[in-house]
Amino acid sequence: MPPLLRWLLARLAALLLLAEPFAGLDASPPSLLKPVYSSLFNGLRESRVVDSHRSLNESLLLAFDGTEYFSSEAIHCDQCSTRQHANGTVTYFHSVVTPVLVKPGCDEVIPLAPEFVTPQDGAVKQDCEINAAKRWLAGHGAECGRLNTTVFGDDLCCHEPFCLELRSYGLSFILVCKPATYEWLECWAGQTPNSNCCARSCPRASGCSTTSRP
Repeated sequence: MPPLLRWLLARLAALLLLAEPFAGLDASPPSLLKPVYSSLFNGLRESRVVDSHRSLNESLLLAFDGTEYFSSEAIHCDQCSTRQHANGTVTYFHSVVTPVLVKPGCDEVIPLAPEFVTPQDGAVKQDCEINAAKRWLAGHGAECGRLNTTVFGDDLCCHEPFCLELRSYGLSFILVCKPATYEWLECWAGQTPNSNCCARSCPRASGCSTTSRP
């Protein structure tokens, strides 16, 4: 076993032992394990592993993605999110935003502390991935900005409020922009002329079907 991996596993075991007197892991809030991620990340920084993941303009590439890790139509708890179906049934599920540092051509990633999608105190609407991502940024965005980080995100993240949120922490970003979601953007860029898009907030007031790319 490589010395670095042996050291990381020993550090993880020690931190989990510290958490054990408080409660079993099943009954513990996820926040109890956040110091584990911080400790491991600091160890990787000190050993220069984090810097070895730098690529584009010497930046770290941080991929934001959400995943659903539990789903049931029968089993549920107070922390479940719900999905209402047309036939009247309800699906209960748990999901989480999992930020990881990635590098092109490298099959190893550095996982950072996750942020769970869970009901928030005082909130009227159901929690969602984008709100979980904002909570994660509130806790880690400033540090990532200091480390020269570029955020990757899917179409769900590709809207102005979230882009402004990323910029407020000094983060660069590369976000997926699906043509079906942003028809006016492709039209404005001259890639896919669409004579019908101007009525739906295209920056060009007229002539979308004939105007070339600026």
